[in-house]
Amino acid sequence: ARQEMYFGRHISLDEVARRVDAVTAEDVAAVARELFSTDQIALTILGPSNGLTIRRSDLEC
Repeated sequence: ARQEMYFGRHISLDEVARRVDAVTAEDVAAVARELFSTDQIALTILGPSNGLTIRRSDLEC
């Protein structure tokens, strides 16, 4: 029923498998670049930092 609500039709298991198989390494890399960009980098420290100094460059890959 959820597929009918979201997509307006039933999606077969074969179709899902074909679409998953069609994903390329470049597709995955493109999503990773978008999700893991350093434009919106953040850090959370729980507990005392004991004078720890962290520069932005320390967080970039």
